[in-house]
Amino acid sequence: MAGKYPGGLQLFPGHSDITMLADEDVQKDLKQQVKEANLKIDRPFWVFTEMDAFEQFLFFYLDEDPIDPKVYGVTYRNDTEYYVYELGEKFSQYIDGLVDRSILYAERGY
Repeated sequence: MAGKYPGGLQLFPGHSDITMLADEDVQKDLKQQVKEANLKIDRPFWVFTEMDAFEQFLFFYLDEDPIDPKVYGVTYRNDTEYYVYELGEKFSQYIDGLVDRSILYAERGY
């Protein structure tokens, strides 16, 4: 995917390992955080990276385009107000940009 670039991809400075995110206890933590944040996510979704014990995360809905779904995020305005936002990119665009930014970071250091 990244050509000759041997480095890692920084999704979020949190957890992005698929095995970890699929763990039953981690999924319970996600559901608890969504409930505590009063987030209204009524559709099936998959988180592919999270930060700060699911206070912020990126995800896509499982009932959208199964090949290349839109990417959404969750973040907060203050300690009690969380919201869902659309990144404006499909998953493939997000990953492509991530690869490009990771390569530039390795080359330039920023």
